[in-house]
Order: sequence, then C-alpha cells, then structure tokens
Amino acid sequence: MNVPVNSILGLAFVLYEDEPVLRQTEGMQHVYKVSSLYKSKSNTVHHCRSFRSFPSTEHSLSLTSCFPSNIFKQLLRLKSKMQQALNTRSVRSNNSVTISVDNFSTSTWEYITSSLHRHGINLSRSTTVIKSAFMERDSYVVQKFRGELFSFELTLPNHFHVAQLLFGITVGLGVRFIVPCSMRGADHNETVESSRVISHGDIINVVPFFGDRIQNDSLERAIILRYIPITGVLSVTIRFIRVHDVNEMQFYLQQRGILQPDDISNNDGAAFPLHSDVEVHGKKIISVCFTNSIVTLSDGSNCTIADVINYYRNLI
Repeated sequence: MNVPVNSILGLAFVLYEDEPVLRQTEGMQHVYKVSSLYKSKSNTVHHCRSFRSFPSTEHSLSLTSCFPSNIFKQLLRLKSKMQQALNTRSVRSNNSVTISVDNFSTSTWEYITSSLHRHGINLSRSTTVIKSAFMERDSYVVQKFRGELFSFELTLPNHFHVAQLLFGITVGLGVRFIVPCSMRGADHNETVESSRVISHGDIINVVPFFGDRIQNDSLERAIILRYIPITGVLSVTIRFIRVHDVNEMQFYLQQRGILQPDDISNNDGAAFPLHSDVEVHGKKIISVCFTNSIVTLSDGSNCTIADVINYYRNLI
C-alpha cells in the first residue's frame, strides 16, 4: 500500500521484547518495546509474540526499500560510529573527533531535524564548495561547484534532552579502555560479546551539557552535525572533556540516568508488575485476565492477582 509522504504524521519503531537491538535504543524517541497482546473481548493480557517487529531485524524479512527501515538502520549506524569515535584514547589537547557517514538518506536527515524544530533548535544553512574528479580519456578532470550545507549544534543544557531522544541515554559518553572480544572458535553465525563496567580509576570522555566544567566558550563541549544533501555525506564532530575524578564521573553518569542516587530506592507505594518476565514460585506469568483477576502461569496453573501481590510483598 502506498502512503503519500504528506499524510505521514510520525513514525513508530515497534520491537518485540527479545529483539537484541533493543539494547542499543534505550532512551531513543519513537521506539517501543512490546511483550504482550491485549484481547478486549475477554479483557485479558497474553504474554506472547503476536507480531513481527517493525522494522524487522531479520535480514530475510528486511524491507530494504521501506524508508522507515532505512531511517532506523541509519540511526543505529550513526549512533554506533559516534560511540566508536568517542571511545578514543587520544591524548591530543583539542579533545575532538570527527566521523563521516556516506550515503546518508535525506529522509533520515529530515527525521532528525524534525525533532530539532519541535524543541526550538535552529538549523543553520550555508553553502560549501564541493569537489568531484573523473578521467575523460587521457585527461584528468576536476570540477568544483557550490552546494547547500545544513548544520546544527547540540551544546547547551536545553539541548541534552533532544540529544538523548536522537541517540539514546548514553549520548556523549565514551570510555578510554579496550574491551577484548575474540571471534576465535566462534561459529559462522554466532555473535560474540564482551563487556566491562566503568569503575574507579578509569577515565571517560564526556560531552557534559551540564556541570562545573562547562565554560562560556561552547568549543569545550559540542556535538555538531553537518549534512550536504547533494552528496549524501554527513559529518559529525564531537568535542568532549576527559573525566577522571570519581565524583565528577558519577555526576555525568547520573545525569544520563545510568546511575541512580543511593537514596532513590523507596518501597513506599511499591508496585507489583504482572509482566512476562515476572516469576511466581519459579513459574513465569503467561496471561492476566482482569475480569476475574485470574493469572495463568507457565505450568498451566492459575492464581489470583492478589496471590501474586502477596507473594512479592512477602519477599520484601
């Protein structure tokens, strides 16, 4: 079915809860995680996979010509390249890295800039010199012409929320250590993963947005995106600071919602979820009927919602 572009009000990326790519999207706008199906006729929630994720993360089912799929994939590609660049261990004094992404779609650029407009961030427009070259028989030809260049900067405290919506909660955060990840012995289709938690003694790279390290000169911290539509080239410059102090590091992690203050845990008004990952006596919840308050467990047995609440209240 063909839908006119001017009829599209917005995009929603809907993924089932077991999609591995969900780990890369925390905090990104328009990304929804689904675990259950609600049937209004029986007033029952079933914890099951009842749909195919959109955009599909299975290569054989990927809609390569579908522009929402292209937008989603290019956003993740851009996010990954920015992360790899910000993980620099360079000791240069300017604390700046730049990446370039070729064949960046105008649809993805318009998706990004639409968020800027909604939050009152201005998009700059200028011209730049574009160079091309080719061989014509035995002659080497160089051509130059002027084309449009669009750019914007994410530098101020009120830009931080928009940056997280576009690139996730960890935007502007990089590490300066290496995490070994060997493929030796792995199967052909196997994904190998390694990780390491940031700890005391580490140094991190941060685009601060907030904090005492921010100077009047915005050159010390910024994420700058520049896009040339005619060539499809997007360049991103990230200016960061290096942080070693434990208290300062904790501040920037808490700022992004990665760490919570010690006193944030409070059992007052505790909520007892009935999600698909909740276990009652070692058995997961399969469905919840709100009409008769019956909960069905993975072994086929039933209990009431009150039984689940009492079970977890006794664990506290």
